[in-house]
Amino acid sequence: MATTVEPPEQLFVKEAKRRRLEEEDPENNKTEPPPTASLSDDLLREIFFHIAISNPNCLKLANSLWPSALVCSHWKDVIMTSPLLWTYISIRARTSMPISKECRVLSRSLELSGGLPLKVLYFRHVDHTFDLLMANSHRWQSLIIGELPECFFKPAKHNFPLLEELNGLVLSAAPISIEAFKDSPRLRNVALDFPQESTQLNVALPWGQIESFETRRREPGRYILQKCTQLRRYQLRGTVWPTQLHVMDPPLRNTSLRELSLTLAEEIDSLELPALESLEIWGTPGINLFSILDRFSSRSRCPLKSFTIRELQEVQPQEITQFFQSNPLIVSLSFSFLDVEPKDTVPVFNLLTIDESASTPLLPHLDHLCVGIHRKRMNARLLEDFDHGPLLDMIHSRLIFRPDVTRLKRLKIRTHRDMKTSSIPQIQALWGVEGLTFDSER
Repeated sequence: MATTVEPPEQLFVKEAKRRRLEEEDPENNKTEPPPTASLSDDLLREIFFHIAISNPNCLKLANSLWPSALVCSHWKDVIMTSPLLWTYISIRARTSMPISKECRVLSRSLELSGGLPLKVLYFRHVDHTFDLLMANSHRWQSLIIGELPECFFKPAKHNFPLLEELNGLVLSAAPISIEAFKDSPRLRNVALDFPQESTQLNVALPWGQIESFETRRREPGRYILQKCTQLRRYQLRGTVWPTQLHVMDPPLRNTSLRELSLTLAEEIDSLELPALESLEIWGTPGINLFSILDRFSSRSRCPLKSFTIRELQEVQPQEITQFFQSNPLIVSLSFSFLDVEPKDTVPVFNLLTIDESASTPLLPHLDHLCVGIHRKRMNARLLEDFDHGPLLDMIHSRLIFRPDVTRLKRLKIRTHRDMKTSSIPQIQALWGVEGLTFDSER
């Protein structure tokens, strides 16, 4: 029989009530202490830590650590003498408290954090609570903010000696200059978004030390890849009108980038990335994606080990074969089809099937495979059961021992909830028996 686990808040309320009754009438209200009474201080800190980091708004007292501190003097001592518990500052919409009380609660939280580095998440209109946070900006380790306030656009001196992560949105479409973060010696991870109508971008960052950059604007992409000589991960997520598409010439070369994620597939035709190991890319209607990818592979000659393609709408077996032949080191492959008829997925499964007579099989090191079949358009033909024969043949061929081929270890299948999937029970039968880890998701 399954055991029901009560939420921490209910356990705390029950424990507080039990202790209060014992104090009022110890003879008649003597009860056995709950399991939480035997928890060590270290385990209590771990529990309180998870409560703290999962709280969406530290100013909303009901969801914070404050109720836990009222349960008993022991718990209060643990909470009040553990500065790490107070280093996650998450502030969202206004609470029912007046702003003056919110500021007092925040001030006390900052005091209890004991001068340790802070992780700040701020998603509300800037008010006096942000002024308190700015007074402690020298302790910021991470800043995730809904909108960068105007104070960062001014030339005033800012101090962010511990800042490692910056994530924010610039809403102003007027020409702006952001120089507040240019002297942040530890800044490594940046995610910045700008309005599409912005005509001029001037952001001063310590470009030479940035290792990860994420944006939805394609315009600064070339500049970022040129300036970030230590960049290891670049993620471009966004859409663009066809009239804005263009191919940059000559291709931009970056020798440090290891991970790349692009929603705009044609962008990769302007890049040369000899160190790239992980590529995530989205299919684009009307674009011969794998021809672009094959050109990229020939130009970059990178040691690609992980390849993910999402929303593939056109299957081109010959181009896919050429791309796989150019990237034999791939160990992790994820294919996601969008509105592709079930029968059109068969050529991909056939390509990945190991032919015993073939001297050079495709992707001989593949051990992790994810296949997704998704639908935006609903009709009976698209919801038909995809041909499980080629899929099962491919799986079996990857499980047979062959000295020059790595056995498949992990398989995941994602399908639309209304789609027939008769092959899944047969794949599940291989789980464990053949050493295959299998997961399905609908």
